[in-house]
Amino acid sequence: MKRSIAKSGVAVVALSTFGLLAVAVALWSTGIRVNTTASFPVGLYRQTEPGTGAKTGDLVLACLPRGKWHREPPWSLRCPDRAMPILKKIAALPNDRVAIAAAGIRVDGRMVPNSKPLPTQVSTATPGIVPGGMVWLLSDAAPDSYDSRYFGPIPLTAIQAVVRPLWVFRLP
Repeated sequence: MKRSIAKSGVAVVALSTFGLLAVAVALWSTGIRVNTTASFPVGLYRQTEPGTGAKTGDLVLACLPRGKWHREPPWSLRCPDRAMPILKKIAALPNDRVAIAAAGIRVDGRMVPNSKPLPTQVSTATPGIVPGGMVWLLSDAAPDSYDSRYFGPIPLTAIQAVVRPLWVFRLP
């Protein structure tokens, strides 16, 4: 009796896992992306357009240059190096001026909310005019987000898609 209960428990877990993966693949194929990070509210985001038309203030999915990413759940993989694309907001485009200070990041003189660099993080970002073909990505929703305040600008070509919140919820 105990053996059959254990076997049925394994079957339920296996079927549940398969079901979740099937749902994730179905969502992915329709342009729905899942955010589980703290950079923006947890939930579902809908891809609205390719990244080529992204502008300041857009939420985007972008692939970081190799070596500047962290591992995420395998169902979220999309970048060529199998890293998860990051969900960030475009803070600055080419020819915008970025200033970095202890109080936070300023773009063309305007302070970006929640952009104060953490003293425990090492930054390789350099202030100044954003070069052609590059973009600054920040999270104005999370003060401890890993974004351009630490790794600097990334190529515009790294932007995979513009996304909009579809269904999100805020954690306490």
